[in-house]
Amino acid sequence: SVLVPDSKSAERAALLAFFVALAKALCDLNNFHGSYAVLCGLNCSPVARLAKSFRKMPKKARLALEDLMELNSHTKNYK
Repeated sequence: SVLVPDSKSAERAALLAFFVALAKALCDLNNFHGSYAVLCGLNCSPVARLAKSFRKMPKKARLALEDLMELNSHTKNYK
């Protein structure tokens, strides 16, 4: 089955930006498990390989994704 049937990277970038906005909205609602689940989906191997699509995402979405990744990072969790 195909989750993203669009073959154009601009259309995929819009879809990726939607999922970033979804993860941000879930985080704003304090639904950290849902936000983490969406981020895990964005980091899975088949999606993470879409480098051109990630580059074509709006800058605001890329910055939001970086912030969410930092928030959900496992580094220095022991402190």
